[in-house]
Amino acid sequence: MKEKFPPVFKISEYQNLFDNESEITHPNGLKKNKETKEMNLKRMKIIEILSSENCRLQELEILTIHYKQLYIINNLDFYLKVYNQVDVKSDKENKYRAGSVRWITLDGKDTSVRVSLGRVKSENAENKNKFSKDDLEKVKDFLIKNKLSKF
Repeated sequence: MKEKFPPVFKISEYQNLFDNESEITHPNGLKKNKETKEMNLKRMKIIEILSSENCRLQELEILTIHYKQLYIINNLDFYLKVYNQVDVKSDKENKYRAGSVRWITLDGKDTSVRVSLGRVKSENAENKNKFSKDDLEKVKDFLIKNKLSKF
């Protein structure tokens, strides 16, 4: 059984959280007390570290995103969805196959990447949503050449 991939660490969420002390609330949702002088000093130190150029957390964020991209490519048979679509601009209503993969970008957000897999060769309904090794290779090549972040 595969375990769920943990969410990507996003330094921007921490920066936004500590930039505005009024957004920091008690874990149970109650309104917080006014910030003390010591709390303010610690919060300013956190902001300084998070925004510094040599903050290792930024490197950690990029590495986790890059790792998850490689993880998706390595387990593409799990992440790839194949479907048929009709070319609406064509007079002959040509049918094409397309693959869709949930892909993580450098800002830590998931997007959908679509890859054309060519024309539908037969109207066999049982093969409609299945993909071949050629389809997997085509999608892998596309993701590696066009979408994989460089680090």
